Amino acid sequence: MVTLIIWCYFATVIKTIAFMNKLKFTFFLIFTLFICNVNAQTVTLYYDKGEDKPRKSEIPIVRYDDETVTISADSLLNDVYIIIKDEAGQVIYNGVEDITAEGKELNFPDLPQSKKYSIELYTDDKYMYGYF
Repeated sequence: MVTLIIWCYFATVIKTIAFMNKLKFTFFLIFTLFICNVNAQTVTLYYDKGEDKPRKSEIPIVRYDDETVTISADSLLNDVYIIIKDEAGQVIYNGVEDITAEGKELNFPDLPQSKKYSIELYTDDKYMYGYF
């Protein structure tokens, strides 16, 4: 009888330790993901009110951090014409890219952090823009 009680006690302790390890691992993953995205900010995109409102899957998500602009979308957007300008209107980036859910990263290691930038996105029939 004593052996059964001791065995049950150790089984409970082992289950508790396993649960705590899973809990620690989960918190570690959440913390790591938070730290990886702590500097990334989302750009609000606008569209002309005269146009039809884009479907949610057609609206790209633009994020930026110190030197990277990432553009992603819920669905594949082919041949998106992207223009990024500084506050003086000089073109920093000008190109056509396919935008996927994984995102297209544009790296700008020499961008001054104090400036303001604008982004313009042209799809087949939509024009969107934002500022960062």
